[in-house]
Amino acid sequence: MTMDDDSDGLQGPSSSLPIFQLAATASRAASGSSHAICYADSRPGDHSQGIQRLRGRWEAISNAAQASPARNSMRAAPQCDTIQAMQVFALRYPGTWINGLQNSHEAGVLLSLLEHHLADASLGLGLFEEALARPRSTPGWMRRQSTVQAIQRAMESQLPPNLTPEQRFAALDDIRETADLQARQQEWAAGILPDSYERQLLSIHAHTVAYALDDIDKKLGVLAGMSGVPGEVSAARDKYLAALPYLRQVRDSAHHTEDRARGLGSFDRPITLQPISNTFINAPGGSAIVLNFLNGNKLGYTSADGNLRELEITANSVAAAQVAIQGTLNAFSWRGPARGVPS
Repeated sequence: MTMDDDSDGLQGPSSSLPIFQLAATASRAASGSSHAICYADSRPGDHSQGIQRLRGRWEAISNAAQASPARNSMRAAPQCDTIQAMQVFALRYPGTWINGLQNSHEAGVLLSLLEHHLADASLGLGLFEEALARPRSTPGWMRRQSTVQAIQRAMESQLPPNLTPEQRFAALDDIRETADLQARQQEWAAGILPDSYERQLLSIHAHTVAYALDDIDKKLGVLAGMSGVPGEVSAARDKYLAALPYLRQVRDSAHHTEDRARGLGSFDRPITLQPISNTFINAPGGSAIVLNFLNGNKLGYTSADGNLRELEITANSVAAAQVAIQGTLNAFSWRGPARGVPS
C-alpha cells in the first residue's frame, strides 16, 4: 500500500514497531502441526542475555512512534523455518496505571479496547491472506458428477414401468434435483464447504479487518476528545486516517448496503455515480454500483459520494493502526511496571 505524503512516516511493516511471525513450523508432530514464535533477532543464549535483548527491544518499541526512519533498524528475518506465516502486531504499555488524568479509568478501558481491536485486525488479516493464497478447488458440480450419476441410476431403477412419457419426464427431473441435493449433502457431512461458502470466507475475513480498523478510529476519536488527554493522541489519529483515507467510506457503505443497493447515500440522498475503470469493472458513464467487491487484497464499495472506494487488507493497513495505538500509549504518563502484548 502506498502511503499518502501527509502520513508523516507511517510506513506500515517498515516501522520499527515489532511485527513478528507466528507460524506453523515446517516439522509436524504426531498430534498435528506445532507452532512457534519466531523472534525478529537472533535467539537468546543464556537467560540474562535474553532478558537484555528483550529489554533493549522494548525500549526501542516505546519510542517507535517518534523514531526517525534512519533509526528504524530493529527488524530482521525470522530465525526459524515457517509455513503459512501470520504477522503479530505487538504493543507495549509503558506502565500499569495512567498517571495524572482525572478520568484515567475510562481512558484505560478505551486503551484496552484498542488492543483488542488490533488483535481482531491481526487475526483477520492472517485468515484473509491464508484464504487468498489457498489453491482454488475443483468446482463442486464437476467434483460431484460421478456421485450424482450413481444416485440417479439407483433412483431411476425404482421407477414404475408403466409411467406415461409426461410422468417419466417429471420424475426424471425430480430425480436429477434430488440426486444433486443428496450429493451436496454428502459433501457437507464430510466437511467440504459449498463453493459459495468458500468464496465468502475471503469477504468475512476482509470485513473483520475493515471493521476492526474502523473501531480503532472510533476509540482514538473518543480518547482524543476527553478532557486532559495529551494532544499527541489526536495527532496519532490524524496520521492514522491519512494512512487509510477511505476507511470510513468503505465501512459506512459496508454497514449500509440496504441504501447503496438502492443508489442512496447519506440521509437517503440519491448517489451520483462516478466512472469506474479497473481490472474487473469498466463503467465510464458511472453506471455501476459496487458492493462487497474484492479486487485482490482491496475491499471496495460504492461510497455515498458515488466513487468506488477501496481499503487495502494488508499488513500496511494493520501496521498503521499499530503505530497509532503505540503513539497513543506513549502519549500518556504512566506508573508501575511496563508490559508487552499480546502475551
